[in-house]
Amino acid sequence: TWDSRKKQVVRWARGHNQSMARYFGKLLFHRETGLWEKIDGLLLLGVYFMSPLMVVGWAAAMTLWYLGYNKPGLLVLLAVATSSTIGNFATFFEVAAATQLDGTRQRARLIPYIFLGFVMTVVAVTGATLRQMLPGGRNVWHKTARRGEKA
Repeated sequence: TWDSRKKQVVRWARGHNQSMARYFGKLLFHRETGLWEKIDGLLLLGVYFMSPLMVVGWAAAMTLWYLGYNKPGLLVLLAVATSSTIGNFATFFEVAAATQLDGTRQRARLIPYIFLGFVMTVVAVTGATLRQMLPGGRNVWHKTARRGEKA
């Protein structure tokens, strides 16, 4: 169900954001880590921060649009750029490639659902991140209990 998937995505976001807060500064100022390793690590630590950043970008683009700065293709460019920024655009390519390769056009009907999943993930991760950043926010990540483990 959507609710259980949303809870899992929120748990991942909380845990990842907690790790980012804990290790970002340590990695940045670590003397034995090279520049490229630092860049790679910092980008990886910030991956779950992309959803809130993208929502800010959407809000800024819509504000500019309604203020009259509406260049042709601005919203289409924003949609494509944000989807590929998050990394979920690979799913669209896979469905399109599979449709082309095996000739079954029915698979293309999945694309709206893939987009819906993308939007729902952005909403869940952004909500979890904002709740952690607010004063009194829940910043503790609880490990997902596995079979036979205590929660």
